[in-house]
Amino acid sequence: MLIGDERIMKLKSYLQKCILTGLGRSFGSSLISLIFIPLIIHNVGMEKYGIWMILSIFANSLSITDLGLSKAMVYFIPKQKSNQEINQIYSAGLIINSAIVLVIIMMGLTIYWLRIDVWGGTDAFPVEFGRRLLLYGLFTACISLATSFFRSVLEGFYKLYLVNLGFLLQTTTINILVYILSFFTGDVEHFIFGTMFIYVAMYVFHLSLIRLKTSAVFCRPGVSFLKSVIKYSLGVFSIGSLASVLQPMNGYLLVLFSGDMRIYGIFDVASKIAVAASGVLQSFVMPFFSVFSGYGKERINEIKNILHKCLMGLGGAYVVGWTLFFLIGRSILGAVIRNESVELYNATLIQITGVVLITVADPFFRAFLALGNLRLAFKIKIFQPIIDIICILLLGGLAPLYRFSAAYSIACGCTAIVYVVMFRMKYKDGTGQ
Repeated sequence: MLIGDERIMKLKSYLQKCILTGLGRSFGSSLISLIFIPLIIHNVGMEKYGIWMILSIFANSLSITDLGLSKAMVYFIPKQKSNQEINQIYSAGLIINSAIVLVIIMMGLTIYWLRIDVWGGTDAFPVEFGRRLLLYGLFTACISLATSFFRSVLEGFYKLYLVNLGFLLQTTTINILVYILSFFTGDVEHFIFGTMFIYVAMYVFHLSLIRLKTSAVFCRPGVSFLKSVIKYSLGVFSIGSLASVLQPMNGYLLVLFSGDMRIYGIFDVASKIAVAASGVLQSFVMPFFSVFSGYGKERINEIKNILHKCLMGLGGAYVVGWTLFFLIGRSILGAVIRNESVELYNATLIQITGVVLITVADPFFRAFLALGNLRLAFKIKIFQPIIDIICILLLGGLAPLYRFSAAYSIACGCTAIVYVVMFRMKYKDGTGQ
């Protein structure tokens, strides 16, 4: 798609747009959350906030339900040499995405009709509300999955800056809408309906961007394109699902073990702060998957130079950021959320230690995927859920909030270190042999 000197100029412009909008997304989302989450909690209480945020468990399950399709779109689209080939890839992905959504709907409705209690008999809400909550979560997962596909297509067309703006718009509208609703009602279901409305609006918004900002149109895809997309998607899925499932899994287990939605609310806020902190660094990282995919193994030395600079820059930012939060984080959190500030500070400090560290190593993960080295990436990533489960078992003496926060953080931190070490060993001589 981008060749010669023109490609270099467009890549520089692309990276600048992505980094600037990525920073805007990170700082903007953090600012919106910092302002509105304490206000929402003040109006409705931490328990109702925790119930509302159960939707995030479903939304964050995309790494599992997506089956690696988003990464496949970003991997294949920049490599195609004609619009016809791009349309084949896009159409193959759209068919697969639709099939996944259909399967999820069938599985979710089966669980609902069989009246399976997915919440472990918690006393936090009535059984019938729990069943309705499952349907709300099912809808959220499906609409988020469809929207995620369009976002990945935009990234494949070097439009990641539009994706960043879309995420910022989503965070802003959800928080503002729920805050407004909190003045008129204390019914959590009203907050959930409002959130689902925004998810639908985001689906329409990103579909419009596909039509306006890309050349992708649906056609009948060839079997070879379907096979290629499925093969790569499943390879990425086996890697991504192992890691990205951890945060929603730990949150779900926390609900089952504690049955305390106030504690889950604190865990969710701590996770949001950790994600916001890592999001700042992600602003510099995210564009490189499509860039590395375009480079390929022929330009491995350039990729290594970029990775070295990323490690130095992101590593330095990590140390400075962690130290600042350690020193002044408790005072800041105490000023905005008073009643739970101590628990929130401890949980957040634990989570950012590992969650942000894995962002420092994320360029190496993206390089593995872009170079097609899925098998080695899988072998490394498989240790992450294993470490998480081991830590959950070993840390049984801790309070549930700290137990699951620490298990998640330790698993992320260990995996980050291994990624950097293994990439340097694998491509030490520049060949990857």
